[in-house]
Amino acid sequence: MATIFDVALASIDQPPEPPPELSSGELPASPSGRRGRRKLESHQRITVTQTTVSSHTAQALFWNKAIDYLGLEKPAHFILGRMPPGTGKTYLGVKLALYAANELGWRVAYIGPRHNFFDDVMNEVAKQGGDPDQWFHWLPRQRGDDNGKEETCRHEPHMATWLHRGYEAMDFCQKVCGWDYIKDGCPYYEQQREAKATPILYIQHQHLTAGHPLLKHCKLIIGDESPLGAFPDNWVIPQRWIMPDGMPYDEPLTELLLKMQGLASQSETSRKPILGKELLDKLGGAESVAQACAMLDLPEVYEKLLPRIWYPSDAEDAPFWHLPDLVQLLERECEAAQTGKSYVSRVRLVNGKLHLLKRNVINDHAPPHIIWFDATANAHLYHTVFQRPVEVVEPAIELKGKVYQVYESLNNRSKLIKAGEIDKAKVTQLREQLHAIIAKHNYHNPVIITHLPLVDSFRDLGMVGHFGGERGTNKYEGCDVAFIIGAQQPSVDDIAITATMIYHERMTPFNTEWQEKDLPFVNHPHSYLVSGFYADADLQALLWQGREAEVIQAAHRVRPVRHAVDVWLLTNIPIAELPPDELVNVRDLFDAPDGVDVYQWRDFMDIASVAYESGEPLTSKDIMTLLDCAERTAQKYITLLRELHPDQWEQALVPNNTGRAGRALRGIKARSPL
Repeated sequence: MATIFDVALASIDQPPEPPPELSSGELPASPSGRRGRRKLESHQRITVTQTTVSSHTAQALFWNKAIDYLGLEKPAHFILGRMPPGTGKTYLGVKLALYAANELGWRVAYIGPRHNFFDDVMNEVAKQGGDPDQWFHWLPRQRGDDNGKEETCRHEPHMATWLHRGYEAMDFCQKVCGWDYIKDGCPYYEQQREAKATPILYIQHQHLTAGHPLLKHCKLIIGDESPLGAFPDNWVIPQRWIMPDGMPYDEPLTELLLKMQGLASQSETSRKPILGKELLDKLGGAESVAQACAMLDLPEVYEKLLPRIWYPSDAEDAPFWHLPDLVQLLERECEAAQTGKSYVSRVRLVNGKLHLLKRNVINDHAPPHIIWFDATANAHLYHTVFQRPVEVVEPAIELKGKVYQVYESLNNRSKLIKAGEIDKAKVTQLREQLHAIIAKHNYHNPVIITHLPLVDSFRDLGMVGHFGGERGTNKYEGCDVAFIIGAQQPSVDDIAITATMIYHERMTPFNTEWQEKDLPFVNHPHSYLVSGFYADADLQALLWQGREAEVIQAAHRVRPVRHAVDVWLLTNIPIAELPPDELVNVRDLFDAPDGVDVYQWRDFMDIASVAYESGEPLTSKDIMTLLDCAERTAQKYITLLRELHPDQWEQALVPNNTGRAGRALRGIKARSPL
């Protein structure tokens, strides 16, 4: 499932800069002047004593809240159910839809993340004894295929081009297919007639902003999973179409568009974006640009520029109708520029193309009653995009399994994958950690969720998945442990560009200063230094959605609210929603003493085990040869082993078999039984 960043940045041409490093190692000085290695720090214990409830109790609490909400005539706010995966959100969504349809007589729009999610919904309808004929699954415009995919639009590729260029679908349908076919023959519009007979309509997230012909008849929206990807809109206009064909030459904006085309070419040659005050100055200045925008008669120009279309392929030659958005964005920037202050720029020339960074808005026909379910919802983001007050319902639900956190490293992507190549040494160490944990806890059916390029590195250990691709899936529910390796880290550029679209009303520049902060581990007297956008709440909300939320979603794929399944977090980020029952040091995994290389110590212990079973003595020379280490290290390991296990090992003098006269070698051997 695509994340908010995947959707927002799909058409960005330039590769984003990598995220700042978050892993262990020397760090730049923080705003507080702190500098040094990241490590577990002492911290005042943050104890959470809230009463947890079972999933069934949580469902009952939410149901009562939702029923009260549905009793309001025209609520100004919406309800946001923030409960972990496995709590029964789909169960509640289906139950509420059936209640509203059957008891209240309402038409309901059930909005899901993807089309195959409808299968999950229908399974839940069957469990609740509902009538599947009450539900209508609205299909998008699509071509059919030999695999059973139902065709709803024979001209879908050309229609997609037409819509992307800013025109209304009906203009295409009327001219290309004709009214007779629309009224009697078009499978897509036939859906509208069929759906009117059913009280519950299943549609997708993009309908929340793009609209739907039947949404105006609905009295309730029930949403499932995060819809944030439906809102950011990075509309990219090729240089060829910055000035539409047929633009009147007596329009002041025409000269401006011609200049913009030339500047787009410069941005491609220099590989340097042109935006903000620099762009306005090169177009003639903020005052001149504002005047050109104000003088444009959009309805009149639209009538002149609306392309004639008789054949489906004519859509490929249609100019982009981007002027309404361009003018609106430029007018805002001109107003901000004339104050003399810095501002957020949403009109950018990048690599020879015009980028308009917009935010889609909730469709005007959306009903007043909206209930949405999202396990990792951020109330600040939802309030921003829905433009309505939000009431969060978040009962604290007990986990049946335990959470362990190995806090040695963030295990971020940039440390595990360098220049496109997997760091095999680091991955080998992670594999050794998993082997040690699995053996010690006797796990049999693990799932490992990590960064996508690393998936194959762990495939032989169990089921595998990756960040950004597992939301909503139930396929790991039979696993007895989940290992979450690392934390997904969107780049600073990704977050800043997405924020520019999501926070459309904001003109104050974002504070992209990368700061450090001690975050506590809940219920433990420890904290860890974690980086973030702590000086900018808007950016931090997006960072949390791309980083911490992905870890939470991954951890709940094994449904620890339903089953006694353990979760292991191999990352150093404290996550309040996943308070660890135990904080684990890598040394603890291998029972390694302080002052040793834990992975080398594990190899040493394997060697010692063989020597113990055979009764053969073990000398520093043996260790030096087998571990390829210095004599000092070998002697240290032998001394530590004897001190740690005096009941198993004793000092021994081993003859020097080098063929030359010399003193006996000091070593250890298995202690003889008394």
